[in-house]
Amino acid sequence: MLMRSWIAEAGLARHAAWVPVDSEERDPQRFWLSVLGALRETAPGAALVRALTARRTWTAGRSWSGC
Repeated sequence: MLMRSWIAEAGLARHAAWVPVDSEERDPQRFWLSVLGALRETAPGAALVRALTARRTWTAGRSWSGC
């Protein structure tokens, strides 16, 4: 919370990205999608980061999986 206060006081809120991470989260793909989503919400990132979705993968059981 202290960091948010400093960023807001400096007028940089539109230039900071926040990514909440659950202690149980172990999926790196979901983490990086969250990072990219947070960057897209910043002023500079809105122009630089395009929307992405999780890639579906082919598993050994011949079925598609993914988010």
